[in-house]
Amino acid sequence: MSLWSERIVVALPARHPLSSNDVLEWSDLKDETFLLSQCDPGPDLRNIILRKLASPGDAPAIETWDIGNENVLAMLEAGRHVSILCESWTSLAYPGVRFREVRDASGPSHITFTACWEQHNNNPALARFLESLRKTHHPTLLT
Repeated sequence: MSLWSERIVVALPARHPLSSNDVLEWSDLKDETFLLSQCDPGPDLRNIILRKLASPGDAPAIETWDIGNENVLAMLEAGRHVSILCESWTSLAYPGVRFREVRDASGPSHITFTACWEQHNNNPALARFLESLRKTHHPTLLT
């Protein structure tokens, strides 16, 4: 079940040359080293970077660490990496980090959040949870 979608933003050290741009193209990030969390949605964000920037014989530089996204942002202040995150992270205040929209030819990039479950699971708690998700995210499916 598709739940919601968020724009993807690039997080840059404040003193990074690209931080003065309001909007970045994926191609602007080709030579950057990305730092990502191994926690969700880190693996999905890694796949997006690969889809947007990898070409035959040339893969983007991506480091994945066993840290949370808060620590990724704190490490960006040191100035050696960039990262991509969901737009919801832009509400956090990290003085040494700037968030910028990242686009390609078709516009802003997005990540979609979904819920998955086994169809044969008849747990009553799961049924109530799914009903709640449907009411919140897909009210037209209930009629």
